[in-house]
Amino acid sequence: MSCCTRCRHRQPAGLPPQGFPGLPCALQRGDTVVPGDDAGQPRIAHAGIELYAEAFEAAGALDRLEGFASFNGPDFYRLPRNTDTLTLVRDAWSVPPTLDYLADDPLVPLRAGEQIAWRLA
Repeated sequence: MSCCTRCRHRQPAGLPPQGFPGLPCALQRGDTVVPGDDAGQPRIAHAGIELYAEAFEAAGALDRLEGFASFNGPDFYRLPRNTDTLTLVRDAWSVPPTLDYLADDPLVPLRAGEQIAWRLA
């Protein structure tokens, strides 16, 4: 079971220590799916960390987001932790209804036309 599948069935606070993000590689195009890992799963690459921040905040576990997103994966694979950082701010923005993909076949992102509460600074 992929991490994305596990995340859909558990609150972020309930993830095991080795849980970490795995953005799916299949892309949602309108009413079709481009085959790939986890085909048919929601596509969040346009706002992955922002959506994780919302989920962790809703679960009362925002303090665990950094470990989930930054430390658990490298620790699990015994790799060095990345020293780069990013900053999230609570500043709502609207997800566009579509994203350019192919000239005649735009992608429909998860939460198209809706607000996401967090954004990268």
